[in-house]
Amino acid sequence: IARVAFMLIGAVNAVLAVRIARRWGSRAALVAGLAYALSAAAIYAERTVMLEGLGNLCLLGALVLLSRRKPSMLLAGLVLGLGVSVKIWGIVPLVVVAAWVWWRQGRRDSLVLASGAVLSATVVCLPFFLLSPRSMLRYVVADQLGRPRTSLTIIDRIGFLAGFGKDGFGGVGGVGIAVLLLVLVALAVGVGYLAW
Repeated sequence: IARVAFMLIGAVNAVLAVRIARRWGSRAALVAGLAYALSAAAIYAERTVMLEGLGNLCLLGALVLLSRRKPSMLLAGLVLGLGVSVKIWGIVPLVVVAAWVWWRQGRRDSLVLASGAVLSATVVCLPFFLLSPRSMLRYVVADQLGRPRTSLTIIDRIGFLAGFGKDGFGGVGGVGIAVLLLVLVALAVGVGYLAW
Protein backbone atom coordinates (compact mmCIF):
# COMPACT_ATOMS: atom_id res chain seq x y z
CA ILE A 1 0.00 0.00 0.00
CA ALA A 2 2.85 2.38 0.87
CA ARG A 3 4.60 1.72 -2.46
CA VAL A 4 1.40 2.39 -4.41
CA ALA A 5 0.84 5.57 -2.37
CA PHE A 6 4.33 6.81 -3.25
CA MET A 7 3.75 5.98 -6.92
CA LEU A 8 0.59 8.08 -6.73
CA ILE A 9 2.66 10.89 -5.20
CA GLY A 10 4.91 10.62 -8.26
CA ALA A 11 1.87 10.94 -10.53
CA VAL A 12 0.70 13.99 -8.57
CA ASN A 13 4.19 15.48 -8.95
CA ALA A 14 4.00 15.10 -12.73
CA VAL A 15 0.60 16.83 -12.71
CA LEU A 16 2.04 19.65 -10.59
CA ALA A 17 4.85 20.06 -13.14
CA VAL A 18 2.12 20.45 -15.79
CA ARG A 19 0.33 23.05 -13.65
CA ILE A 20 3.52 25.07 -13.19
CA ALA A 21 4.38 25.09 -16.91
CA ARG A 22 0.81 25.70 -18.09
CA ARG A 23 1.32 29.47 -17.91
CA TRP A 24 3.65 29.16 -20.94
CA GLY A 25 1.12 27.22 -22.99
CA SER A 26 -0.14 23.69 -23.47
CA ARG A 27 3.00 22.53 -25.29
CA ALA A 28 5.22 23.62 -22.42
CA ALA A 29 2.84 21.97 -19.94
CA LEU A 30 2.91 18.70 -21.88
CA VAL A 31 6.71 18.72 -22.10
CA ALA A 32 7.05 19.51 -18.38
CA GLY A 33 4.68 16.73 -17.34
CA LEU A 34 6.27 14.14 -19.61
CA ALA A 35 9.79 15.21 -18.67
CA TYR A 36 8.96 14.71 -15.00
CA ALA A 37 7.01 11.49 -15.49
CA LEU A 38 9.76 9.94 -17.64
CA SER A 39 12.71 11.26 -15.62
CA ALA A 40 14.88 8.36 -14.48
CA ALA A 41 15.60 10.08 -11.16
CA ALA A 42 11.90 10.61 -10.42
CA ILE A 43 11.03 7.07 -11.45
CA TYR A 44 13.80 5.68 -9.23
CA ALA A 45 12.80 7.79 -6.21
CA GLU A 46 9.03 7.43 -6.53
CA ARG A 47 8.74 3.73 -7.27
CA THR A 48 8.96 2.88 -3.57
CA VAL A 49 8.85 4.52 -0.16
CA MET A 50 11.65 7.11 -0.32
CA LEU A 51 11.73 10.65 1.05
CA GLU A 52 12.59 12.30 -2.28
CA GLY A 53 9.05 11.96 -3.63
CA LEU A 54 7.64 13.82 -0.63
CA GLY A 55 10.32 16.49 -0.93
CA ASN A 56 9.50 16.90 -4.62
CA LEU A 57 5.80 17.15 -3.73
CA CYS A 58 6.54 19.98 -1.28
CA LEU A 59 8.72 21.88 -3.76
CA LEU A 60 6.32 21.48 -6.68
CA GLY A 61 3.34 22.33 -4.47
CA ALA A 62 5.04 25.52 -3.33
CA LEU A 63 5.88 26.45 -6.93
CA VAL A 64 2.23 25.95 -7.93
CA LEU A 65 1.19 28.25 -5.07
CA LEU A 66 3.74 30.83 -6.19
CA SER A 67 2.59 30.67 -9.82
CA ARG A 68 -0.92 31.87 -8.99
CA ARG A 69 -2.04 35.36 -9.94
CA LYS A 70 -2.06 36.31 -6.25
CA PRO A 71 0.52 34.03 -4.69
CA SER A 72 0.35 33.26 -0.99
CA MET A 73 3.93 33.61 0.24
CA LEU A 74 3.03 32.34 3.70
CA LEU A 75 1.31 29.21 2.38
CA ALA A 76 4.17 28.50 -0.05
CA GLY A 77 6.62 28.92 2.81
CA LEU A 78 4.64 26.53 5.00
CA VAL A 79 4.80 23.90 2.25
CA LEU A 80 8.54 24.43 1.68
CA GLY A 81 9.09 24.11 5.44
CA LEU A 82 7.40 20.73 5.35
CA GLY A 83 9.92 19.75 2.67
CA VAL A 84 12.74 20.64 5.04
CA SER A 85 11.00 18.56 7.74
CA VAL A 86 10.86 15.57 5.41
CA LYS A 87 14.54 15.74 4.52
CA ILE A 88 17.09 18.29 5.76
CA TRP A 89 18.35 18.82 2.21
CA GLY A 90 15.01 20.53 1.51
CA ILE A 91 16.78 23.63 2.83
CA VAL A 92 18.47 24.01 -0.58
CA PRO A 93 15.27 24.50 -2.63
CA LEU A 94 13.91 26.68 0.18
CA VAL A 95 16.91 29.02 -0.03
CA VAL A 96 16.76 29.08 -3.84
CA VAL A 97 13.03 29.86 -3.91
CA ALA A 98 13.37 32.49 -1.16
CA ALA A 99 16.19 34.18 -3.11
CA TRP A 100 14.09 34.05 -6.29
CA VAL A 101 11.11 35.59 -4.48
CA TRP A 102 13.40 38.31 -3.04
CA TRP A 103 14.66 39.08 -6.54
CA ARG A 104 11.22 39.06 -8.19
CA GLN A 105 8.87 40.29 -5.43
CA GLY A 106 11.07 42.01 -2.86
CA ARG A 107 12.46 41.46 0.59
CA ARG A 108 9.14 41.53 2.43
CA ASP A 109 7.60 38.66 0.45
CA SER A 110 10.79 36.65 0.78
CA LEU A 111 10.77 37.10 4.55
CA VAL A 112 7.09 36.08 4.74
CA LEU A 113 7.92 32.93 2.74
CA ALA A 114 10.91 32.15 4.98
CA SER A 115 8.80 32.77 8.11
CA GLY A 116 6.21 30.29 6.89
CA ALA A 117 8.93 27.71 6.28
CA VAL A 118 10.41 28.23 9.76
CA LEU A 119 6.94 27.95 11.30
CA SER A 120 6.00 24.65 9.67
CA ALA A 121 9.45 23.11 10.18
CA THR A 122 9.31 24.13 13.84
CA VAL A 123 5.85 22.66 14.37
CA VAL A 124 6.99 19.32 12.91
CA CYS A 125 10.52 19.13 14.34
CA LEU A 126 10.33 20.88 17.72
CA PRO A 127 8.61 18.00 19.59
CA PHE A 128 11.38 15.63 18.49
CA PHE A 129 14.04 18.15 19.46
CA LEU A 130 12.48 18.70 22.89
CA LEU A 131 12.31 14.94 23.54
CA SER A 132 15.94 14.34 22.59
CA PRO A 133 17.96 17.32 21.40
CA ARG A 134 21.26 15.44 21.06
CA SER A 135 19.76 12.59 19.01
CA MET A 136 17.81 15.02 16.85
CA LEU A 137 20.91 17.04 15.96
CA ARG A 138 22.97 13.89 15.40
CA TYR A 139 20.50 12.05 13.17
CA VAL A 140 19.10 15.02 11.28
CA VAL A 141 22.18 17.22 10.83
CA ALA A 142 25.47 15.53 11.70
CA ASP A 143 24.72 12.17 10.09
CA GLN A 144 23.58 13.87 6.89
CA LEU A 145 26.73 15.97 6.62
CA GLY A 146 28.98 13.03 7.54
CA ARG A 147 27.64 10.54 5.00
CA PRO A 148 30.29 8.25 3.54
CA ARG A 149 31.47 9.18 0.07
CA THR A 150 30.65 6.85 -2.80
CA SER A 151 33.02 5.61 -5.45
CA LEU A 152 30.83 7.06 -8.23
CA THR A 153 32.46 9.76 -10.32
CA ILE A 154 30.55 12.83 -11.45
CA ILE A 155 30.18 11.23 -14.89
CA ASP A 156 28.67 8.10 -13.30
CA ARG A 157 26.27 10.26 -11.28
CA ILE A 158 25.17 12.04 -14.46
CA GLY A 159 24.69 8.63 -16.05
CA PHE A 160 22.56 7.53 -13.10
CA LEU A 161 20.41 10.66 -13.36
CA ALA A 162 20.05 10.03 -17.10
CA GLY A 163 18.67 6.56 -16.38
CA PHE A 164 21.64 4.25 -16.83
CA GLY A 165 21.34 2.56 -13.45
CA LYS A 166 23.32 2.74 -10.22
CA ASP A 167 26.64 2.23 -11.99
CA GLY A 168 26.12 5.32 -14.14
CA PHE A 169 27.58 4.69 -17.56
CA GLY A 170 29.17 1.43 -16.38
CA GLY A 171 31.69 0.08 -18.87
CA VAL A 172 31.11 2.66 -21.59
CA GLY A 173 34.45 4.22 -22.60
CA GLY A 174 35.37 7.93 -22.63
CA VAL A 175 34.40 8.52 -26.29
CA GLY A 176 31.11 6.69 -25.78
CA ILE A 177 30.36 8.81 -22.72
CA ALA A 178 31.15 12.01 -24.62
CA VAL A 179 28.86 11.01 -27.50
CA LEU A 180 26.11 9.97 -25.10
CA LEU A 181 26.39 13.24 -23.16
CA LEU A 182 26.23 15.24 -26.40
CA VAL A 183 23.09 13.36 -27.41
CA LEU A 184 21.56 14.00 -23.97
CA VAL A 185 22.45 17.70 -24.12
CA ALA A 186 21.00 17.97 -27.64
CA LEU A 187 17.86 16.21 -26.45
CA ALA A 188 17.58 18.56 -23.44
CA VAL A 189 18.06 21.60 -25.70
CA GLY A 190 15.40 20.27 -28.08
CA VAL A 191 12.94 19.69 -25.25
CA GLY A 192 13.72 23.14 -23.87
CA TYR A 193 13.15 24.67 -27.30
CA LEU A 194 9.80 22.91 -27.63
CA ALA A 195 8.80 24.05 -24.17
CA TRP A 196 9.84 27.61 -24.98
